[in-house]
Amino acid sequence: MVAVTVPPGVQAGQVMQVNLPSVTAKMPAVAPGGNIIPKPLSAEEMAAKEAEKQAKAAKRAEELAEKEAKKAEKEKKKAEKEAKKVEKAEAKAAKEAAEAEKAKLPKKPRSSYLFFCEEERDKIKAANPEMSMIDVTKMQGERWKNLTEEEKQVFIDKQTADKERYETEMAEAGLPIEVKEVKEKAPKPPKPPKEPKPPKEPKERPARKRKKTVTEGSDKEEEEEE
Repeated sequence: MVAVTVPPGVQAGQVMQVNLPSVTAKMPAVAPGGNIIPKPLSAEEMAAKEAEKQAKAAKRAEELAEKEAKKAEKEKKKAEKEAKKVEKAEAKAAKEAAEAEKAKLPKKPRSSYLFFCEEERDKIKAANPEMSMIDVTKMQGERWKNLTEEEKQVFIDKQTADKERYETEMAEAGLPIEVKEVKEKAPKPPKPPKEPKPPKEPKERPARKRKKTVTEGSDKEEEEEE
């Protein structure tokens, strides 16, 4: 609303022409048909608007790039997980195949000492049910060491027969025979327990020295321990 001062002599209801340049200057221009013509922007306003537009475009591009990076990282982790899964399955299949092939091979020959241990183990355990396996193994070694050559020959014959069995089975399977000579080596005897160290003798403490102190104002002497 615009306040207009009525000049003297003008009656109510009388039509008068009022010039309002300050009001019309602020009103937008209207094109034919009633459409408002936008006011032209200054160079500073146009630059600010263009900068705002570019900032919005850069932000959208950054958000899109971040979204694509997250998607690519997710796809990469998924591919790595699938690759590990396939690798694990292949390793498992290879292990099972190797074990199956190994199971088909003839059992390797045993040494005379192993035949002896298989026979003596049950005897030692029956006589000493609470003995640990470490002590059982030690006793087996001691008994093997104390055998005579004639007693050992029984187990050497078993070793020879088992070796022949292995060679026959390998030949029937058409496989190369790779038999290493089994060296007869008795286990080392257990080390004797260490002798306990003698207890340390208590050290003699020197006698405590006593010194005499004289109290001031008195001829009485008092003894004081250091």
